[in-house]
Amino acid sequence: MAKLNPVFSGINTDEGIRTAATTKGVGGKTLLLFGIAVLSAVLSLTYLAPVVYGNPFTYFMIAIGAVICGIVGQMNANAAKVCSIIYAICEGAILGLISLAFNSQVNGIVLTAVLLTGTIFGVMLLLYTTNIVKVTSRFIRVMSGLGLTILIISLVYLISFLVNPNNLLITAMVNNTWIVLLMSGFILLYGAFMLVLDFEQVNIIVSNGFDKKYEWTAALGLMVTLIWIYVEVLRILYIIYQSADRN
Repeated sequence: MAKLNPVFSGINTDEGIRTAATTKGVGGKTLLLFGIAVLSAVLSLTYLAPVVYGNPFTYFMIAIGAVICGIVGQMNANAAKVCSIIYAICEGAILGLISLAFNSQVNGIVLTAVLLTGTIFGVMLLLYTTNIVKVTSRFIRVMSGLGLTILIISLVYLISFLVNPNNLLITAMVNNTWIVLLMSGFILLYGAFMLVLDFEQVNIIVSNGFDKKYEWTAALGLMVTLIWIYVEVLRILYIIYQSADRN
C-alpha cells in the first residue's frame, strides 16, 4: 500500500520489532497530543497574546517551529515522539491565538468548529470501519491528484498576492463569497478524506506489527489532518457568519 500521507513515509518494515504498535496506543497518543495542544492554546491566550499582537515575528517563529517539527517527525520515527509533542505545543499556541481572533468577531464560533471537526472525524472513521469508503489504488491516485491541484492553486494565489496584492485574482477571491466558500469546502472535503488515508496507515502499522515508536508517527499524522480540518471549518463558519450579517 502506498504511503500517501508524508508523515508515514519514513516507515521501514524491515526494522526489528521490540514492542508492536496497537490501535489503542495510537489513539492514546493522539489524545495526549490533543490535550497538549489545548493546554498550549490556553497558555498562549494568557501569556503570548499581548506579545504576539505587538510582535508578529513571534507568531511567525512559532509557526516555523511547528513546520520544522512536523517535517522532522515525518522523516525520523526515532524523533517522532519529541517532535510530535513540540508540534502540538506550537500548533496549540498558534490555534489559540487564531481561535481568539475568530471568536472575538463571532462569539461561539470556536466551539462550533471544534464540534464539527469532531463530527467529521467520527463520520469518516465510521465510513472507513464499515468499508463504505475503501482505500484502493484508484482512491490514492485521485487523492494524489487533488493534493497536487490544491498545492498548485495555493502557490498561484500566494505568488499573485506577493507580486500584486490588489490584482484581479486576489480581488475576485476576496469579494466573491461563493468562490471562497467553494474552494474552502473543496479543501475541507479533501482533508476529511485524508483522514481515511490516515486510518488506513494506522491499520497498516498495527496489522504489520510495526515497532511501538510508530504510534507517535501515526498520532502526528492524525494531528496534522485534524488541525487542517479545524482551521478550514473555522474559516468556512466565519465566511458564512459574515455573509449572513451583510445580508
